[in-house]
Amino acid sequence: MDSKSDYQIATTAGRRIKARIEVIDQSVILHSRGGATGGRPPRNEGYAEALVIICQRAMRNRDYLERILLDSAPARLLSEVQRVLIDKPELKDLDADTLAKTIRVRMRRFGQTDGVTGGNSTKQIRFDFSLPRSSIIQILALKKGAKASPEQRTEAEQDHDDGTGEVSRSAADVDRLDGFSATLQRLPLGEFSTADFVYEYQTTYPAEWLQIESQHGEGGKGAGQHRTVFTHVAHRLSALARQGGLYKLDYRPAPDWWGNAVVQFWSLTDPALTNLPEPAATDPEFREGSLRLKKHLQRERHWGLAQKKKAAYISTHGKLECERCRLDPVKLFGSSLGEAVIEVHHAEVSVAAMVEGHRTKLSDLQCLCANCHRLVHAEINASVKAAKLT
Repeated sequence: MDSKSDYQIATTAGRRIKARIEVIDQSVILHSRGGATGGRPPRNEGYAEALVIICQRAMRNRDYLERILLDSAPARLLSEVQRVLIDKPELKDLDADTLAKTIRVRMRRFGQTDGVTGGNSTKQIRFDFSLPRSSIIQILALKKGAKASPEQRTEAEQDHDDGTGEVSRSAADVDRLDGFSATLQRLPLGEFSTADFVYEYQTTYPAEWLQIESQHGEGGKGAGQHRTVFTHVAHRLSALARQGGLYKLDYRPAPDWWGNAVVQFWSLTDPALTNLPEPAATDPEFREGSLRLKKHLQRERHWGLAQKKKAAYISTHGKLECERCRLDPVKLFGSSLGEAVIEVHHAEVSVAAMVEGHRTKLSDLQCLCANCHRLVHAEINASVKAAKLT
């Protein structure tokens, strides 16, 4: 294979972006965007979208991303050090979206004199990695070759062929109903099953899930048919794996609600990359403390109710303890300050389930240590999830 080749990048739904990308040795070059001039069509009009996707996939493997440089013809007259937009030490403090925005801002300002505004934020740029060329292509899920001609079905349509020759959803539908792609972004970078994907999709995008379920039929145990919404999702994941954007692993035991004894497992990262050399050991740092305005509605709790419950418990039992594991905080920690680990749990009706004007009695509450309180809520959430999927 030549050391220099043209590629494209695609969304997780399979839609190819109109942007030219080259992979040269250990570098990825995103070519500049050009407007329609002299009767010629615009060039690389998908530049902005491609930049965001490259940043997202590169930052999942940030330990191997070394720097981003301006790579336009005028910039190449300078030394590489002079045209670095972002270097490795700065990458640890950035998320993917902030990285893309920072690149655009610094491109626009590059070489400008003070006081000048405007500038071009779609110049040619270069991403340098400390990975072999083949691994770079894999982690970015780059696609080589020309796009399908207008006379042919689009690649997105081909990817949604359910095996019967019929397209399960059009390419336009893929762009409009993007819960599938968003669900894929929410999953961990490690391994996950089709059942994990279905649960995340179903609970995060319920309206969209109901729409595709109405087209393909309800899945899971007791569905009574072979082709269901579950098989539809599995076909889409398989199509993505054929493109190289996902890696198919093996079959493993399935949860009871799945309807089959086994379920397919997948990975967003190439299993072969686990054999790559470990990056230099560092103590990771994470950016925190930024101020963010949040507005939300929440169920009102009665002020002082927790203290009243604790006082009532002490009056009855002579001390404050966890009603589940019987932890005595004063005895364990040697001070009344230990009582801070005892929390009050709404045992009869959760706050989230209360209707307007609900009345709570002290006997509806429990005193629990922080560990048991977390565990109780985890058990409640697990039972709710299981009920939704039966």
